[in-house]
Amino acid sequence: NTAACLSRLGVSVRLISKIGDDANGEKILQGLRDETNLQTDCLIRSSTVVSSPMSYVIVDRQTNTRTCLFSADHEEILLDDIRMHWFE
Repeated sequence: NTAACLSRLGVSVRLISKIGDDANGEKILQGLRDETNLQTDCLIRSSTVVSSPMSYVIVDRQTNTRTCLFSADHEEILLDDIRMHWFE
């Protein structure tokens, strides 16, 4: 979310993150690729991620409240996942 917001403000962003090699991961990747100033070449697609993280926002228009639900496996980015040329 932060990377997308920054890109919309005109900041050039390169996102380093890990997502699953699943349908949700593909939707996440496509959404990020649709952003103008956001580079996705450092996204790690992992077949070991059971399900890519998703956020659900439930809006109650009567009470003007929101409930946010976040589901993720919290798979860490390992040192072996990182490529030093990403930081050049």
